[in-house]
Amino acid sequence: MSLKTKFLAFLIFFFILLIILFATFVGPTLITFKSLRTDKIIKYIYFNMRVPRVLLGFFTGIILSVSGLVFQTLFRNPLVSPFTLGISSAASAGVFLSIKIGVLGFSLLFFTSGQIFAILFSVFSIFMVYFISAKRGEMDLNTALLAGISLNFLFSAFILILHFLSTPEESFTYFKWIFGSLETSGYSDVIVFLLLSIVLIGVFIVLSRELDLFSVSEEIALSKGVEVRKIKFISFVLISLVVSISVSFTGPIAFVGLMVPHIAKAFKKFKHQELILITAILGGIMVVLADAISRTIVAPAEIPIGIIMTIFGVPFMIYLINSGKNF
Repeated sequence: MSLKTKFLAFLIFFFILLIILFATFVGPTLITFKSLRTDKIIKYIYFNMRVPRVLLGFFTGIILSVSGLVFQTLFRNPLVSPFTLGISSAASAGVFLSIKIGVLGFSLLFFTSGQIFAILFSVFSIFMVYFISAKRGEMDLNTALLAGISLNFLFSAFILILHFLSTPEESFTYFKWIFGSLETSGYSDVIVFLLLSIVLIGVFIVLSRELDLFSVSEEIALSKGVEVRKIKFISFVLISLVVSISVSFTGPIAFVGLMVPHIAKAFKKFKHQELILITAILGGIMVVLADAISRTIVAPAEIPIGIIMTIFGVPFMIYLINSGKNF
Protein backbone atom coordinates (compact mmCIF):
# COMPACT_ATOMS: atom_id res chain seq x y z
CA MET A 1 0.00 0.00 0.00
CA SER A 2 1.45 3.35 -1.04
CA LEU A 3 1.94 6.27 1.35
CA LYS A 4 -0.85 8.23 -0.36
CA THR A 5 -3.29 5.34 0.02
CA LYS A 6 -2.38 4.93 3.70
CA PHE A 7 -2.95 8.65 4.28
CA LEU A 8 -6.36 8.52 2.62
CA ALA A 9 -7.31 5.43 4.62
CA PHE A 10 -6.28 7.20 7.82
CA LEU A 11 -8.53 10.17 7.01
CA ILE A 12 -11.50 7.88 6.39
CA PHE A 13 -10.82 6.03 9.65
CA PHE A 14 -10.53 9.32 11.53
CA PHE A 15 -13.90 10.49 10.23
CA ILE A 16 -15.57 7.22 11.27
CA LEU A 17 -14.16 7.65 14.79
CA LEU A 18 -15.32 11.26 14.76
CA ILE A 19 -18.89 10.14 14.06
CA ILE A 20 -18.99 7.18 16.45
CA LEU A 21 -17.10 8.60 19.43
CA PHE A 22 -17.71 12.31 19.28
CA ALA A 23 -19.90 14.24 16.88
CA THR A 24 -23.18 12.34 17.19
CA PHE A 25 -23.00 12.08 20.98
CA VAL A 26 -22.33 15.70 21.96
CA GLY A 27 -24.72 18.62 22.00
CA PRO A 28 -27.33 20.27 24.24
CA THR A 29 -28.30 16.73 25.31
CA LEU A 30 -25.26 14.57 26.01
CA ILE A 31 -25.90 11.06 24.71
CA THR A 32 -24.19 7.99 26.14
CA PHE A 33 -24.13 4.42 24.90
CA LYS A 34 -26.25 3.41 27.89
CA SER A 35 -28.95 6.06 27.28
CA LEU A 36 -28.98 5.17 23.60
CA ARG A 37 -29.86 1.57 24.46
CA THR A 38 -32.45 2.27 27.16
CA ASP A 39 -34.12 5.64 26.42
CA LYS A 40 -36.54 5.81 23.47
CA ILE A 41 -36.46 9.62 23.34
CA ILE A 42 -32.66 9.65 23.25
CA LYS A 43 -32.72 6.98 20.57
CA TYR A 44 -35.09 9.12 18.47
CA ILE A 45 -32.89 12.22 18.93
CA TYR A 46 -29.80 10.23 17.96
CA PHE A 47 -31.07 8.53 14.81
CA ASN A 48 -33.44 11.25 13.55
CA MET A 49 -31.55 14.41 14.47
CA ARG A 50 -27.93 13.82 15.44
CA VAL A 51 -26.89 11.30 12.78
CA PRO A 52 -28.61 13.19 9.91
CA ARG A 53 -27.02 16.44 11.13
CA VAL A 54 -23.52 14.96 11.17
CA LEU A 55 -24.00 13.47 7.70
CA LEU A 56 -25.40 16.76 6.40
CA GLY A 57 -22.37 18.57 7.80
CA PHE A 58 -19.99 16.07 6.20
CA PHE A 59 -21.55 16.39 2.75
CA THR A 60 -21.73 20.19 3.11
CA GLY A 61 -17.99 20.20 3.80
CA ILE A 62 -17.39 18.05 0.72
CA ILE A 63 -19.36 20.42 -1.53
CA LEU A 64 -17.76 23.63 -0.26
CA SER A 65 -14.18 22.35 -0.07
CA VAL A 66 -14.10 20.58 -3.46
CA SER A 67 -15.72 23.63 -5.06
CA GLY A 68 -13.06 25.85 -3.50
CA LEU A 69 -10.27 23.57 -4.74
CA VAL A 70 -11.52 23.60 -8.33
CA PHE A 71 -12.08 27.37 -8.34
CA GLN A 72 -8.59 28.00 -6.95
CA THR A 73 -7.16 25.76 -9.66
CA LEU A 74 -9.10 27.39 -12.50
CA PHE A 75 -8.52 30.96 -11.33
CA ARG A 76 -4.97 30.16 -10.16
CA ASN A 77 -5.76 32.39 -7.18
CA PRO A 78 -5.28 31.08 -3.60
CA LEU A 79 -7.90 33.47 -2.18
CA VAL A 80 -10.83 32.40 -4.38
CA SER A 81 -13.73 30.45 -2.88
CA PRO A 82 -17.26 29.61 -4.07
CA PHE A 83 -18.66 32.65 -2.25
CA THR A 84 -16.33 35.08 -4.04
CA LEU A 85 -18.55 35.10 -7.13
CA GLY A 86 -21.63 36.48 -5.39
CA ILE A 87 -23.41 33.16 -4.84
CA SER A 88 -23.74 33.58 -1.07
CA SER A 89 -24.99 37.19 -1.12
CA ALA A 90 -27.43 36.39 -3.95
CA ALA A 91 -28.87 33.43 -2.03
CA SER A 92 -29.11 35.56 1.10
CA ALA A 93 -30.99 38.27 -0.79
CA GLY A 94 -33.41 35.66 -2.13
CA VAL A 95 -34.12 34.24 1.33
CA PHE A 96 -34.66 37.71 2.83
CA LEU A 97 -37.05 38.63 0.00
CA SER A 98 -39.07 35.43 0.57
CA ILE A 99 -39.32 36.34 4.25
CA LYS A 100 -40.34 39.92 3.44
CA ILE A 101 -43.13 39.01 1.03
CA GLY A 102 -44.36 36.28 3.36
CA VAL A 103 -44.20 33.08 1.31
CA LEU A 104 -42.34 30.92 3.85
CA GLY A 105 -45.14 28.33 4.02
CA PHE A 106 -44.80 27.35 0.36
CA SER A 107 -42.76 24.29 -0.65
CA LEU A 108 -41.97 22.29 -3.79
CA LEU A 109 -40.52 18.76 -3.64
CA PHE A 110 -37.49 18.97 -1.28
CA PHE A 111 -37.38 22.77 -1.37
CA THR A 112 -39.05 25.37 0.84
CA SER A 113 -39.96 28.79 -0.53
CA GLY A 114 -36.85 30.34 1.02
CA GLN A 115 -34.65 27.73 -0.65
CA ILE A 116 -36.39 28.24 -4.00
CA PHE A 117 -35.84 32.01 -3.81
CA ALA A 118 -32.21 31.47 -2.78
CA ILE A 119 -31.57 29.17 -5.77
CA LEU A 120 -33.33 31.51 -8.22
CA PHE A 121 -31.33 34.53 -7.07
CA SER A 122 -28.10 32.51 -7.18
CA VAL A 123 -28.86 31.32 -10.71
CA PHE A 124 -29.50 34.94 -11.71
CA SER A 125 -26.12 35.89 -10.21
CA ILE A 126 -24.42 33.03 -12.08
CA PHE A 127 -26.01 34.15 -15.35
CA MET A 128 -24.92 37.77 -14.79
CA VAL A 129 -21.33 36.80 -13.98
CA TYR A 130 -21.14 34.62 -17.07
CA PHE A 131 -22.79 37.25 -19.28
CA ILE A 132 -20.37 39.95 -18.08
CA SER A 133 -17.25 37.78 -18.33
CA ALA A 134 -17.96 35.94 -21.60
CA LYS A 135 -15.99 37.52 -24.41
CA ARG A 136 -16.57 36.19 -27.89
CA GLY A 137 -18.15 33.10 -26.35
CA GLU A 138 -15.21 32.41 -24.01
CA MET A 139 -15.33 33.07 -20.30
CA ASP A 140 -12.59 35.32 -18.90
CA LEU A 141 -12.00 34.14 -15.33
CA ASN A 142 -10.42 37.40 -14.10
CA THR A 143 -13.44 39.34 -15.35
CA ALA A 144 -15.72 36.75 -13.71
CA LEU A 145 -13.96 37.32 -10.39
CA LEU A 146 -14.40 41.09 -10.60
CA ALA A 147 -18.02 40.69 -11.68
CA GLY A 148 -18.68 38.37 -8.74
CA ILE A 149 -17.19 40.83 -6.26
CA SER A 150 -19.30 43.64 -7.75
CA LEU A 151 -22.48 41.56 -7.50
CA ASN A 152 -21.61 40.77 -3.90
CA PHE A 153 -21.80 44.48 -3.13
CA LEU A 154 -25.01 44.88 -5.15
CA PHE A 155 -26.86 42.08 -3.33
CA SER A 156 -25.51 43.29 0.01
CA ALA A 157 -27.04 46.69 -0.70
CA PHE A 158 -30.34 45.01 -1.60
CA ILE A 159 -30.24 43.12 1.71
CA LEU A 160 -29.71 46.38 3.62
CA ILE A 161 -32.72 47.91 1.88
CA LEU A 162 -34.87 44.92 2.84
CA HIS A 163 -33.56 45.16 6.39
CA PHE A 164 -34.65 48.78 6.73
CA LEU A 165 -38.10 47.92 5.32
CA SER A 166 -38.61 44.85 7.52
CA THR A 167 -40.15 44.29 10.91
CA PRO A 168 -37.94 43.11 13.80
CA GLU A 169 -39.44 39.62 13.46
CA GLU A 170 -38.59 39.44 9.73
CA SER A 171 -35.05 40.67 10.35
CA PHE A 172 -34.57 38.14 13.17
CA THR A 173 -35.74 35.27 10.94
CA TYR A 174 -33.30 36.34 8.24
CA PHE A 175 -30.31 36.83 10.54
CA LYS A 176 -30.94 33.43 12.13
CA TRP A 177 -30.61 31.90 8.65
CA ILE A 178 -27.60 33.92 7.46
CA PHE A 179 -25.27 32.68 10.21
CA GLY A 180 -25.59 29.13 8.89
CA SER A 181 -27.14 26.06 10.47
CA LEU A 182 -27.11 22.30 9.96
CA GLU A 183 -30.34 21.69 11.85
CA THR A 184 -32.31 18.92 10.16
CA SER A 185 -34.77 16.17 10.97
CA GLY A 186 -34.81 12.94 9.00
CA TYR A 187 -32.74 12.07 5.96
CA SER A 188 -34.35 13.90 3.01
CA ASP A 189 -31.82 16.79 3.13
CA VAL A 190 -28.98 14.29 3.58
CA ILE A 191 -30.01 12.44 0.41
CA VAL A 192 -30.00 15.69 -1.58
CA PHE A 193 -26.51 16.57 -0.35
CA LEU A 194 -25.23 13.04 -0.91
CA LEU A 195 -26.33 13.19 -4.56
CA LEU A 196 -24.79 16.65 -5.00
CA SER A 197 -21.51 15.41 -3.49
CA ILE A 198 -21.41 12.35 -5.75
CA VAL A 199 -22.03 14.45 -8.87
CA LEU A 200 -19.43 17.05 -7.88
CA ILE A 201 -16.69 14.57 -7.01
CA GLY A 202 -17.49 12.31 -9.97
CA VAL A 203 -17.30 15.08 -12.57
CA PHE A 204 -14.04 16.51 -11.30
CA ILE A 205 -12.38 13.13 -10.83
CA VAL A 206 -13.11 12.59 -14.54
CA LEU A 207 -11.64 16.04 -15.28
CA SER A 208 -8.66 15.60 -12.92
CA ARG A 209 -6.09 15.45 -15.74
CA GLU A 210 -7.41 18.72 -17.17
CA LEU A 211 -7.25 20.32 -13.71
CA ASP A 212 -3.62 19.19 -13.34
CA LEU A 213 -2.80 21.03 -16.56
CA PHE A 214 -4.84 24.09 -15.56
CA SER A 215 -2.85 24.31 -12.33
CA VAL A 216 0.29 24.88 -14.41
CA SER A 217 -1.21 27.36 -16.87
CA GLU A 218 -4.08 27.74 -19.27
CA GLU A 219 -1.62 27.84 -22.16
CA ILE A 220 -0.17 24.46 -21.19
CA ALA A 221 -3.67 23.02 -21.00
CA LEU A 222 -4.43 24.34 -24.50
CA SER A 223 -1.21 22.91 -25.89
CA LYS A 224 -2.11 19.47 -24.51
CA GLY A 225 -5.45 19.47 -26.30
CA VAL A 226 -7.69 20.44 -23.38
CA GLU A 227 -10.95 22.10 -24.41
CA VAL A 228 -10.36 25.07 -22.14
CA ARG A 229 -13.56 26.94 -22.97
CA LYS A 230 -15.72 23.87 -22.34
CA ILE A 231 -13.98 22.94 -19.07
CA LYS A 232 -14.31 26.47 -17.68
CA PHE A 233 -17.99 26.64 -18.58
CA ILE A 234 -18.85 23.20 -17.14
CA SER A 235 -16.89 23.86 -13.93
CA PHE A 236 -18.31 27.33 -13.38
CA VAL A 237 -21.94 26.36 -13.96
CA LEU A 238 -21.81 23.05 -12.07
CA ILE A 239 -20.07 24.46 -8.99
CA SER A 240 -22.29 27.54 -8.92
CA LEU A 241 -25.48 25.46 -9.08
CA VAL A 242 -24.36 22.90 -6.50
CA VAL A 243 -23.15 25.57 -4.06
CA SER A 244 -26.38 27.54 -4.61
CA ILE A 245 -28.47 24.54 -3.60
CA SER A 246 -26.18 23.85 -0.64
CA VAL A 247 -26.40 27.43 0.63
CA SER A 248 -30.18 27.45 0.23
CA PHE A 249 -30.40 24.58 2.75
CA THR A 250 -27.71 25.48 5.30
CA GLY A 251 -27.17 29.21 4.89
CA PRO A 252 -23.73 30.57 4.03
CA ILE A 253 -20.91 28.74 5.84
CA ALA A 254 -17.85 30.76 4.89
CA PHE A 255 -14.13 29.92 4.70
CA VAL A 256 -14.49 26.13 4.24
CA GLY A 257 -13.86 26.44 0.50
CA LEU A 258 -10.94 28.79 1.17
CA MET A 259 -9.11 26.94 3.94
CA VAL A 260 -9.48 23.23 3.23
CA PRO A 261 -7.81 23.11 -0.23
CA HIS A 262 -4.71 24.79 1.21
CA ILE A 263 -4.61 22.39 4.16
CA ALA A 264 -4.92 19.43 1.77
CA LYS A 265 -2.17 20.73 -0.51
CA ALA A 266 0.15 21.51 2.40
CA PHE A 267 0.77 17.82 3.15
CA LYS A 268 2.22 16.88 -0.21
CA LYS A 269 2.06 17.73 -3.90
CA PHE A 270 -0.81 15.48 -4.97
CA LYS A 271 -2.38 15.25 -8.39
CA HIS A 272 -6.01 16.35 -8.55
CA GLN A 273 -7.40 12.81 -8.69
CA GLU A 274 -6.09 12.24 -5.15
CA LEU A 275 -6.32 15.86 -4.04
CA ILE A 276 -10.07 16.00 -4.70
CA LEU A 277 -10.71 13.00 -2.42
CA ILE A 278 -8.41 14.28 0.33
CA THR A 279 -9.96 17.75 0.17
CA ALA A 280 -13.46 16.25 0.31
CA ILE A 281 -12.70 14.20 3.43
CA LEU A 282 -10.89 17.07 5.19
CA GLY A 283 -13.75 19.43 4.33
CA GLY A 284 -16.30 17.02 5.74
CA ILE A 285 -14.31 16.54 8.94
CA MET A 286 -13.83 20.29 9.40
CA VAL A 287 -17.53 21.11 9.11
CA VAL A 288 -18.58 18.21 11.36
CA LEU A 289 -16.04 19.29 13.98
CA ALA A 290 -17.06 22.97 13.76
CA ASP A 291 -20.72 22.00 14.15
CA ALA A 292 -19.92 19.86 17.19
CA ILE A 293 -18.17 22.85 18.76
CA SER A 294 -21.12 25.11 17.93
CA ARG A 295 -23.52 22.71 19.71
CA THR A 296 -21.46 22.25 22.87
CA ILE A 297 -19.42 25.34 23.69
CA VAL A 298 -22.36 27.23 25.25
CA ALA A 299 -24.86 24.35 25.63
CA PRO A 300 -27.84 24.26 25.86
CA ALA A 301 -27.62 27.30 23.57
CA GLU A 302 -26.01 26.96 20.14
CA ILE A 303 -23.55 29.24 18.36
CA PRO A 304 -24.25 29.29 14.60
CA ILE A 305 -21.66 27.29 12.68
CA GLY A 306 -21.01 30.25 10.38
CA ILE A 307 -19.61 32.17 13.35
CA ILE A 308 -17.37 29.26 14.38
CA MET A 309 -15.97 28.94 10.84
CA THR A 310 -15.36 32.69 10.65
CA ILE A 311 -13.43 32.65 13.93
CA PHE A 312 -11.09 30.03 12.45
CA GLY A 313 -11.19 31.36 8.90
CA VAL A 314 -10.23 35.00 9.34
CA PRO A 315 -6.87 34.30 11.04
CA PHE A 316 -6.15 31.66 8.39
CA MET A 317 -6.87 34.14 5.61
CA ILE A 318 -4.65 36.78 7.22
CA TYR A 319 -1.87 34.21 7.50
CA LEU A 320 -2.36 33.23 3.88
CA ILE A 321 -2.16 36.84 2.72
CA ASN A 322 0.95 37.61 4.76
CA SER A 323 2.81 34.37 4.12
CA GLY A 324 3.04 34.84 0.35
CA LYS A 325 3.15 31.05 0.04
CA ASN A 326 1.78 29.09 -2.90
CA PHE A 327 0.64 25.80 -1.36
